Amino acid sequence: MPGTRHVRTVKPASVKKDEAIIGTNDYSIVSKRSVEKLYYSGEPQFLKPCVSKFKRRAPLINRGYWLRMRAIDQAVQDFLQEPLERPKVIVNLGCGYDPLPFQSLFRYPGHEVHYVDVDYPQCIEKKVEMIRGEELYTSVIGTVHIVELPIRKSEAPNNPLRTHVDSSSTHPLRNENIRSEQEEDVPFFSATGNPKKATIKKKPEVPSCSTYFKTERYVAIGCDLRQLAALKEALIREVDILNCAVLFVAEVSITYMEVEAADAVIRWAAEFDNCKCELSCGYRAPGFQGDYLMESSNLAVVTYNSI
Repeated sequence: MPGTRHVRTVKPASVKKDEAIIGTNDYSIVSKRSVEKLYYSGEPQFLKPCVSKFKRRAPLINRGYWLRMRAIDQAVQDFLQEPLERPKVIVNLGCGYDPLPFQSLFRYPGHEVHYVDVDYPQCIEKKVEMIRGEELYTSVIGTVHIVELPIRKSEAPNNPLRTHVDSSSTHPLRNENIRSEQEEDVPFFSATGNPKKATIKKKPEVPSCSTYFKTERYVAIGCDLRQLAALKEALIREVDILNCAVLFVAEVSITYMEVEAADAVIRWAAEFDNCKCELSCGYRAPGFQGDYLMESSNLAVVTYNSI
Protein backbone atom coordinates (compact mmCIF):
# COMPACT_ATOMS: atom_id res chain seq x y z
CA MET A 1 0.00 0.00 0.00
CA PRO A 2 1.27 3.52 -0.76
CA GLY A 3 2.62 5.30 2.26
CA THR A 4 3.07 2.11 4.28
CA ARG A 5 6.37 2.00 6.14
CA HIS A 6 8.06 -1.38 6.14
CA VAL A 7 9.96 -2.02 9.35
CA ARG A 8 12.58 -4.72 9.60
CA THR A 9 12.93 -6.52 12.91
CA VAL A 10 16.53 -7.13 13.94
CA LYS A 11 17.52 -9.28 16.89
CA PRO A 12 20.63 -8.33 18.87
CA ALA A 13 23.54 -10.74 18.45
CA SER A 14 23.34 -11.76 22.12
CA VAL A 15 19.69 -12.79 21.69
CA LYS A 16 20.49 -14.78 18.54
CA LYS A 17 23.28 -16.60 20.36
CA ASP A 18 21.04 -17.45 23.33
CA GLU A 19 18.36 -18.76 20.98
CA ALA A 20 20.93 -20.87 19.16
CA ILE A 21 22.07 -22.38 22.47
CA ILE A 22 18.47 -23.19 23.36
CA GLY A 23 18.05 -24.70 19.90
CA THR A 24 20.77 -27.28 20.59
CA ASN A 25 18.35 -28.80 23.12
CA ASP A 26 15.91 -29.67 20.32
CA TYR A 27 18.53 -31.71 18.43
CA SER A 28 19.83 -33.37 21.58
CA ILE A 29 16.43 -34.39 22.91
CA VAL A 30 15.47 -36.11 19.63
CA SER A 31 18.71 -38.10 19.81
CA LYS A 32 18.13 -39.03 23.44
CA ARG A 33 14.61 -40.12 22.60
CA SER A 34 16.10 -42.45 19.97
CA VAL A 35 18.37 -43.97 22.64
CA GLU A 36 15.54 -44.23 25.16
CA LYS A 37 13.26 -46.15 22.82
CA LEU A 38 16.00 -48.50 21.61
CA TYR A 39 17.93 -49.14 24.82
CA TYR A 40 15.48 -48.41 27.67
CA SER A 41 12.22 -49.82 26.35
CA GLY A 42 11.52 -51.48 29.71
CA GLU A 43 11.36 -48.13 31.52
CA PRO A 44 8.78 -45.33 31.42
CA GLN A 45 9.38 -43.30 28.26
CA PHE A 46 10.02 -39.94 29.91
CA LEU A 47 11.25 -38.35 26.68
CA LYS A 48 8.24 -39.32 24.57
CA PRO A 49 6.19 -36.18 25.46
CA CYS A 50 9.12 -33.99 24.39
CA VAL A 51 9.35 -35.38 20.85
CA SER A 52 6.27 -35.19 18.64
CA LYS A 53 7.59 -37.71 16.09
CA PHE A 54 10.14 -40.42 16.80
CA LYS A 55 13.27 -40.28 14.65
CA ARG A 56 15.75 -43.12 14.78
CA ARG A 57 19.30 -41.78 14.76
CA ALA A 58 22.27 -43.43 13.06
CA PRO A 59 24.06 -46.13 15.11
CA LEU A 60 27.10 -43.92 15.76
CA ILE A 61 24.95 -41.10 17.15
CA ASN A 62 22.92 -43.54 19.25
CA ARG A 63 26.06 -45.01 20.79
CA GLY A 64 27.53 -41.59 21.49
CA TYR A 65 24.41 -40.38 23.24
CA TRP A 66 24.01 -43.66 25.12
CA LEU A 67 27.56 -43.27 26.44
CA ARG A 68 26.87 -39.70 27.58
CA MET A 69 23.62 -40.69 29.28
CA ARG A 70 25.25 -43.72 30.90
CA ALA A 71 28.13 -41.64 32.28
CA ILE A 72 25.74 -39.15 33.90
CA ASP A 73 23.55 -41.94 35.26
CA GLN A 74 26.57 -43.67 36.81
CA ALA A 75 27.69 -40.42 38.48
CA VAL A 76 24.20 -39.96 39.93
CA GLN A 77 24.05 -43.56 41.13
CA ASP A 78 27.46 -43.31 42.82
CA PHE A 79 26.47 -40.05 44.51
CA LEU A 80 23.21 -41.49 45.82
CA GLN A 81 24.92 -44.58 47.22
CA GLU A 82 27.68 -42.63 48.97
CA PRO A 83 27.04 -42.45 52.76
CA LEU A 84 26.87 -38.75 53.67
CA GLU A 85 25.53 -36.98 56.72
CA ARG A 86 24.23 -33.95 54.85
CA PRO A 87 21.05 -33.93 52.73
CA LYS A 88 21.78 -34.51 49.04
CA VAL A 89 20.99 -32.22 46.13
CA ILE A 90 21.55 -32.89 42.42
CA VAL A 91 21.60 -29.73 40.28
CA ASN A 92 21.35 -30.10 36.51
CA LEU A 93 22.88 -26.94 34.99
CA GLY A 94 21.51 -26.19 31.53
CA CYS A 95 19.05 -29.07 31.78
CA GLY A 96 16.95 -28.42 28.68
CA TYR A 97 14.20 -31.05 28.48
CA ASP A 98 16.45 -33.72 29.97
CA PRO A 99 14.43 -36.07 32.23
CA LEU A 100 17.31 -36.85 34.62
CA PRO A 101 15.28 -36.17 37.83
CA PHE A 102 12.36 -38.33 36.73
CA GLN A 103 14.54 -41.18 35.50
CA SER A 104 16.62 -41.16 38.69
CA LEU A 105 13.56 -41.09 40.96
CA PHE A 106 12.18 -44.08 39.07
CA ARG A 107 15.46 -46.04 38.96
CA TYR A 108 16.72 -45.28 42.46
CA PRO A 109 13.76 -44.85 44.81
CA GLY A 110 14.13 -44.49 48.55
CA HIS A 111 16.91 -41.89 48.59
CA GLU A 112 16.48 -38.58 50.38
CA VAL A 113 17.51 -36.24 47.59
CA HIS A 114 16.33 -33.04 45.92
CA TYR A 115 16.65 -32.54 42.18
CA VAL A 116 17.03 -29.05 40.72
CA ASP A 117 16.72 -28.21 37.03
CA VAL A 118 18.28 -24.93 35.87
CA ASP A 119 18.10 -23.37 32.41
CA TYR A 120 17.08 -20.24 30.53
CA PRO A 121 13.66 -19.01 31.78
CA GLN A 122 12.02 -19.50 28.37
CA CYS A 123 13.23 -23.11 28.28
CA ILE A 124 12.11 -23.82 31.85
CA GLU A 125 8.68 -22.32 31.08
CA LYS A 126 8.09 -24.87 28.34
CA LYS A 127 9.45 -27.74 30.41
CA VAL A 128 7.18 -26.88 33.33
CA GLU A 129 4.17 -26.78 30.99
CA MET A 130 5.01 -30.34 29.90
CA ILE A 131 5.50 -31.51 33.47
CA ARG A 132 2.16 -30.11 34.60
CA GLY A 133 0.35 -31.82 31.75
CA GLU A 134 1.91 -35.28 32.08
CA GLU A 135 1.08 -37.74 34.86
CA LEU A 136 4.21 -39.58 33.71
CA TYR A 137 6.22 -36.80 35.42
CA THR A 138 3.98 -35.75 38.28
CA SER A 139 3.62 -39.33 39.49
CA VAL A 140 7.31 -39.49 40.51
CA ILE A 141 8.17 -35.99 41.74
CA GLY A 142 5.93 -35.72 44.79
CA THR A 143 3.40 -33.17 46.03
CA VAL A 144 3.30 -29.96 44.01
CA HIS A 145 3.78 -26.70 45.90
CA ILE A 146 2.08 -23.53 44.72
CA VAL A 147 4.60 -21.20 43.07
CA GLU A 148 3.80 -17.63 42.03
CA LEU A 149 5.29 -17.50 38.56
CA PRO A 150 7.35 -14.48 37.44
CA ILE A 151 5.54 -11.96 35.24
CA ARG A 152 6.89 -10.65 31.97
CA LYS A 153 6.31 -7.01 31.11
CA SER A 154 4.40 -8.04 28.00
CA GLU A 155 1.81 -9.85 30.15
CA ALA A 156 -1.23 -8.28 31.77
CA PRO A 157 -0.30 -7.75 35.45
CA ASN A 158 -3.84 -8.13 36.76
CA ASN A 159 -4.81 -11.21 34.82
CA PRO A 160 -5.53 -13.95 37.42
CA LEU A 161 -5.59 -16.63 34.72
CA ARG A 162 -2.12 -15.79 33.43
CA THR A 163 -0.18 -18.70 32.01
CA HIS A 164 3.37 -18.78 30.73
CA VAL A 165 3.91 -18.11 27.06
CA ASP A 166 6.96 -18.04 24.86
CA SER A 167 8.48 -14.57 24.88
CA SER A 168 8.26 -14.49 21.08
CA SER A 169 4.54 -15.36 20.93
CA THR A 170 1.65 -12.92 20.90
CA HIS A 171 -0.09 -12.31 24.20
CA PRO A 172 -3.91 -12.54 23.88
CA LEU A 173 -4.47 -9.31 25.78
CA ARG A 174 -1.93 -7.27 23.87
CA ASN A 175 -3.08 -4.73 21.29
CA GLU A 176 -0.72 -5.24 18.35
CA ASN A 177 -1.31 -1.64 17.23
CA ILE A 178 0.45 -0.40 20.36
CA ARG A 179 4.24 -0.48 20.38
CA SER A 180 5.71 -2.81 22.96
CA GLU A 181 8.02 -1.53 25.67
CA GLN A 182 10.39 -4.24 24.46
CA GLU A 183 10.93 -2.60 21.05
CA GLU A 184 12.85 0.41 19.82
CA ASP A 185 13.71 1.91 16.45
CA VAL A 186 17.35 2.26 15.50
CA PRO A 187 18.70 3.84 12.29
CA PHE A 188 20.67 1.84 9.74
CA PHE A 189 21.70 2.28 6.11
CA SER A 190 20.48 0.02 3.35
CA ALA A 191 22.71 -1.39 0.61
CA THR A 192 21.92 1.67 -1.50
CA GLY A 193 23.07 4.01 1.26
CA ASN A 194 19.58 5.30 2.05
CA PRO A 195 18.80 5.78 5.75
CA LYS A 196 16.12 3.47 7.14
CA LYS A 197 14.91 2.27 10.51
CA ALA A 198 14.88 -1.19 12.02
CA THR A 199 13.01 -2.40 15.08
CA ILE A 200 15.16 -4.17 17.63
CA LYS A 201 13.33 -6.38 20.10
CA LYS A 202 14.83 -6.22 23.54
CA LYS A 203 14.94 -9.27 25.79
CA PRO A 204 11.83 -9.36 28.05
CA GLU A 205 12.58 -8.21 31.56
CA VAL A 206 11.93 -10.96 34.09
CA PRO A 207 13.42 -11.64 37.50
CA SER A 208 17.00 -12.74 36.88
CA CYS A 209 16.52 -16.07 38.64
CA SER A 210 13.06 -17.39 39.49
CA THR A 211 11.45 -20.62 40.62
CA TYR A 212 8.87 -21.86 38.13
CA PHE A 213 7.89 -25.18 39.68
CA LYS A 214 8.42 -26.91 43.00
CA THR A 215 7.52 -30.20 44.65
CA GLU A 216 8.83 -32.00 47.72
CA ARG A 217 11.54 -33.62 45.56
CA TYR A 218 11.98 -31.35 42.55
CA VAL A 219 12.58 -27.67 41.75
CA ALA A 220 12.71 -25.95 38.34
CA ILE A 221 14.59 -22.64 38.25
CA GLY A 222 14.75 -20.29 35.29
CA CYS A 223 18.16 -18.62 35.28
CA ASP A 224 20.88 -17.65 32.83
CA LEU A 225 24.04 -19.48 33.93
CA ARG A 226 25.94 -16.22 33.64
CA GLN A 227 23.95 -14.89 36.61
CA LEU A 228 25.66 -17.01 39.23
CA ALA A 229 25.06 -14.78 42.26
CA ALA A 230 21.32 -14.85 41.61
CA LEU A 231 21.41 -18.61 41.06
CA LYS A 232 23.19 -19.14 44.36
CA GLU A 233 20.53 -17.11 46.17
CA ALA A 234 17.78 -19.17 44.54
CA LEU A 235 19.45 -22.46 45.52
CA ILE A 236 19.88 -21.27 49.10
CA ARG A 237 16.23 -20.26 49.20
CA GLU A 238 14.81 -23.42 47.66
CA VAL A 239 17.04 -26.28 48.92
CA ASP A 240 19.30 -24.73 51.59
CA ILE A 241 22.23 -25.71 49.41
CA LEU A 242 24.94 -24.42 51.77
CA ASN A 243 24.05 -27.19 54.19
CA CYS A 244 23.79 -29.96 51.59
CA ALA A 245 26.04 -32.35 49.71
CA VAL A 246 25.80 -31.31 46.06
CA LEU A 247 26.30 -32.99 42.71
CA PHE A 248 26.41 -30.48 39.84
CA VAL A 249 25.69 -31.99 36.43
CA ALA A 250 26.51 -30.08 33.25
CA GLU A 251 25.93 -32.33 30.26
CA VAL A 252 27.29 -30.28 27.35
CA SER A 253 25.44 -27.20 28.62
CA ILE A 254 28.49 -25.04 29.32
CA THR A 255 30.37 -26.03 26.18
CA TYR A 256 28.64 -23.35 24.11
CA MET A 257 29.23 -20.60 26.62
CA GLU A 258 32.09 -18.16 26.25
CA VAL A 259 35.24 -19.54 27.87
CA GLU A 260 35.23 -16.90 30.63
CA ALA A 261 31.60 -17.66 31.50
CA ALA A 262 32.19 -21.43 31.45
CA ASP A 263 35.24 -21.05 33.69
CA ALA A 264 33.16 -18.93 36.07
CA VAL A 265 30.52 -21.67 36.34
CA ILE A 266 33.15 -24.29 37.20
CA ARG A 267 34.82 -22.05 39.81
CA TRP A 268 31.44 -21.14 41.27
CA ALA A 269 30.34 -24.77 41.63
CA ALA A 270 33.67 -25.74 43.22
CA GLU A 271 33.18 -23.17 45.97
CA PHE A 272 30.37 -25.18 47.58
CA ASP A 273 31.35 -27.54 50.40
CA ASN A 274 30.84 -31.25 49.73
CA CYS A 275 30.47 -30.50 46.02
CA LYS A 276 31.05 -32.83 43.09
CA CYS A 277 30.92 -31.86 39.43
CA GLU A 278 30.13 -34.07 36.45
CA LEU A 279 30.95 -32.41 33.11
CA SER A 280 30.27 -33.87 29.71
CA CYS A 281 31.30 -32.41 26.35
CA GLY A 282 29.49 -33.51 23.20
CA TYR A 283 30.38 -33.75 19.54
CA ARG A 284 28.89 -32.11 16.48
CA ALA A 285 26.90 -34.14 14.04
CA PRO A 286 26.22 -32.97 10.45
CA GLY A 287 23.45 -30.37 10.38
CA PHE A 288 23.71 -29.73 14.11
CA GLN A 289 21.97 -26.48 15.08
CA GLY A 290 24.93 -25.45 17.18
CA ASP A 291 26.99 -24.84 14.05
CA TYR A 292 26.01 -21.16 14.16
CA LEU A 293 27.67 -20.92 17.57
CA MET A 294 30.87 -22.52 16.33
CA GLU A 295 31.61 -19.37 14.33
CA SER A 296 33.13 -18.07 17.55
CA SER A 297 36.51 -19.48 18.59
CA ASN A 298 36.04 -18.24 22.14
CA LEU A 299 33.67 -21.02 23.19
CA ALA A 300 34.39 -23.61 25.87
CA VAL A 301 33.78 -26.46 23.40
CA VAL A 302 36.71 -25.18 21.33
CA THR A 303 39.07 -24.52 24.23
CA TYR A 304 38.16 -27.68 26.20
CA ASN A 305 37.43 -30.05 23.35
CA SER A 306 38.79 -33.09 25.22
CA ILE A 307 36.42 -32.96 28.22
